[in-house]
Amino acid sequence: REKKQGRNRAHYMQLVGQKGKDWEQLDQIAEEGETVLNSDEIDAGEIEVGDERVAAGMDTEMMDLDARKLATFAGKLPVLKKIQNLEKESVNAEFDPDNFYTGISRRREFFKLDKKISEKTPFIIAVLLYDIGINPSGRWNKSKLVQLTLIFALTFVLCSFTHSFGLWVFLNARNVPADINWTPVRMALTFNDGTDSSFTPLYEVLAVASGMLFCVGLQVVMVVWSMAIQLIFGFFPYILSRFVLCYCVNVFLDPVFTLLLDVVQARWRHGDAFLLYHMFKREEGSGIPGIAVTLLIYTQLCIVSGWLLYMFATGWHLNGRVNDIYKRLESPESSFFVPHDAEMSASELNEVIHAARQWRSESGDVKKIVCENAYDAEICLFRERLWVLLELSVNEPDTPPQIWLQKYLNSITVARPRRAKKRNKMGLQKIAGDILEHLRKFHPFLTQSDEYLRVDEGHEEYYDGEFQDLKESLSVNETDLKEQKQLLLRFWEPQVNGYPVAVHSNDPGGQFSFKVRDSQLLADLIFFETTGSLTRSITLRKYLGWTYTTNTPIRLPSFSLRSRHHCTAVNPVTAAFITIFIERVGANKRQIHRSFIYLPNGGLVEAIPSGYSYKPSVHTTDHPEYWIHRNLSRHAED
Repeated sequence: REKKQGRNRAHYMQLVGQKGKDWEQLDQIAEEGETVLNSDEIDAGEIEVGDERVAAGMDTEMMDLDARKLATFAGKLPVLKKIQNLEKESVNAEFDPDNFYTGISRRREFFKLDKKISEKTPFIIAVLLYDIGINPSGRWNKSKLVQLTLIFALTFVLCSFTHSFGLWVFLNARNVPADINWTPVRMALTFNDGTDSSFTPLYEVLAVASGMLFCVGLQVVMVVWSMAIQLIFGFFPYILSRFVLCYCVNVFLDPVFTLLLDVVQARWRHGDAFLLYHMFKREEGSGIPGIAVTLLIYTQLCIVSGWLLYMFATGWHLNGRVNDIYKRLESPESSFFVPHDAEMSASELNEVIHAARQWRSESGDVKKIVCENAYDAEICLFRERLWVLLELSVNEPDTPPQIWLQKYLNSITVARPRRAKKRNKMGLQKIAGDILEHLRKFHPFLTQSDEYLRVDEGHEEYYDGEFQDLKESLSVNETDLKEQKQLLLRFWEPQVNGYPVAVHSNDPGGQFSFKVRDSQLLADLIFFETTGSLTRSITLRKYLGWTYTTNTPIRLPSFSLRSRHHCTAVNPVTAAFITIFIERVGANKRQIHRSFIYLPNGGLVEAIPSGYSYKPSVHTTDHPEYWIHRNLSRHAED
């Protein structure tokens, strides 16, 4: 009952169309059934089901044995019937894709500047506590606790001996005699650095740093080793991963542990933390600078060790569990790759072709595989955006900037499919960093610290005037693409007074040319995914020519306003059509059995007539729908 009651409760309530009434009745019915189940006073002759009393009509002894089972079924019968009705309604309900999300988070991907360490820290702590066996809200895993305690103790001893070994190697390299005092956790070295004239202050500093340098070096070896194993074999044993992590933690805390051991063993003269203190006191008369230099050395080494610890804990510990959980819970909807319905793998296609080559029917029919290349051109987003601006300047010269900017954003391609090639970052679903900083400064309610699509309804007075309509238009049901266009529109509106380009010559018999009125505005309108106004200006000159100037005619090859597709589709692409035919030997005919397409971006799809929907105004050579439609249209003509 609890499993059924807790599963998809919100979904069932939405289908039923009531807020809480039906579920309160359902809980009441379930409690009545549970009361019947737990009751010890059950008459063997008759069982109460709902409002009726049903005579058992069977042997009394058999009824005594099965009374509790029958009572259980009788108590659950109304609940099961209610849930079955809800499940039938859920099957018959119409699927609404706008209410279906792959990701849990509603974070806007295009609105992220950088991945913050503070965002991953809670996940690192949660995964590490779980890995250790600590469960703040439940029972602790004692076996994991014991295992991690033993591993941590082992790595502590290893780190301590590595520290001592590093100092011993350095002293032997300098021919400084040292006495070794073996202890259970390390080897304590005693040497006289004050009487050796060759032991300069530089070597004194290296003696302090040599021990932890060896520890960090071994840490690098362990981290690279675990990364290599995962990259080659795809898996790293959990016990070894915990060992590497515990060693990284010990290296990061090595200065603290070394200081504690020196204090416990009363090594006030030859302890690593006191070497520079005594040197400065002997040479300068005061040991305070030695303490500062020691802290500086260990701080720098701890930064390196901490960075290695962070990178291993987030990306490689337990085969990248922290990154996996973080991406699943915090990634926006647009970050998840959902394959096309007709997409397939290369191994599956190889199996299909291998089976087709071996197929023979009883009448002698065979299957033939035909592979043909298909050539086309992809849309150049620079030319497309430039063409839209020129077309708007010709057809709507007196339109206010707010209107033509909105039409411009609705006419261009802002986000290309995930596997399509992105040139100069155009087509990525993102906004340039400097534009985001501007929005953070002048539109703070759109740039909350958590970067979730959420508006604080308790501060209505803050969103007045020009912000109110945008606040109401941004809802959790809108796509990230619409939100991105709205934010770009808010950024451009105060800066635009007119069109940044204008047509210079549009004679049908001559060559088309145009002039640039505001080069920086044109670069901002076209390359809004690129960070930095200077970078955008340089990228614009790569397309228009390095020597062009403002208000001078510019001509581009095969560019005019007569055909948008003709002047924007310039980059050639190649696809492959793989068709399996069934050849009828007796009838001298052939029939298409299956058809596959190798897309220009490397994907594989099967051309199924009922498995796609083609829209000429939306789908281009970047989309599988375009190639499926082209392949099926070709077979229909044949």
